[in-house]
Amino acid sequence: MQENKNINDKILKKINDFVKKLSFNIKADTEEIKDFEDEMTSNLISSFNDLANEGYTNEEALKLTFSKFGDTDYLRNELNELYNTKKVYAKIILKATIITVFVGMLLFFSSIIYNAKIMPLIVENSFKTISEHIRQEEDIQSNEIKNRVKQIVKSNYAITAVVIDYTDEYAYHNNIDNRNIYNYPENLNLSDKDGFYWGLGYGENNLLIFTNTFYSNRSNYSLSDLNYNVSLQIKMVDTKFLLLIVIIIYWIMFFVWSSLTIHFNKENKLWIVLVAFTNIIGYALYYFYKNQSKYNI
Repeated sequence: MQENKNINDKILKKINDFVKKLSFNIKADTEEIKDFEDEMTSNLISSFNDLANEGYTNEEALKLTFSKFGDTDYLRNELNELYNTKKVYAKIILKATIITVFVGMLLFFSSIIYNAKIMPLIVENSFKTISEHIRQEEDIQSNEIKNRVKQIVKSNYAITAVVIDYTDEYAYHNNIDNRNIYNYPENLNLSDKDGFYWGLGYGENNLLIFTNTFYSNRSNYSLSDLNYNVSLQIKMVDTKFLLLIVIIIYWIMFFVWSSLTIHFNKENKLWIVLVAFTNIIGYALYYFYKNQSKYNI
């Protein structure tokens, strides 16, 4: 702050009164108001000193200094609008962060329940429906069975493919692959290493294979030991990926809110860097440091 021999207690009191009038009824935190008053007082004194050094009398310099900042009522309204905008914007981001975490965790736990509870029911009902049609139809490759399989795949997000094949005693004892009867989608590659059967038991790309085997129990077949395999390829919900997305979105939104808060409070920008890498831990350290600084004043 620039010193000047012309400034005295009377001038300083008028400046303080002007600042108090300006900050009166400003809807901001006590610390924010104090920071504003200190900065405003410093600016007014600096402006008064500059004018006094230019040759103006104390009264003229003071009058010109106040006139530079305009009407106090107008300034107060502008300040209130500024502080309210900052608070509202910060609150919106904080609420959005909390809602995002809540919705994200709800989806995460719902997906776990879906994989563990609902998925098995879908598989069980699909097996039941397909097996009933196979037992009822005289022709295992009838359009009725094919249409039913298509309907099951198209109506269930979880089921991505269905394969129906059969095996007999000769094929079983001679290690011959199952004979395919029908699969949907019809262009499904059953021999390629990235195809249907190679997913069995591995859960690659969140795909699982469930197979159910049953006997035909029909006298019109020449092989009494003929049995059928119905395999369902299931798309599991990727809970790990979902959780990762939730964490990333939360991390970014919390960082935006906390960095705005630190910026509005005119704190050291290194706190923002700390929060960027440590998130809520960094902000907790900043909050603790800020409160400790208050008590030490």
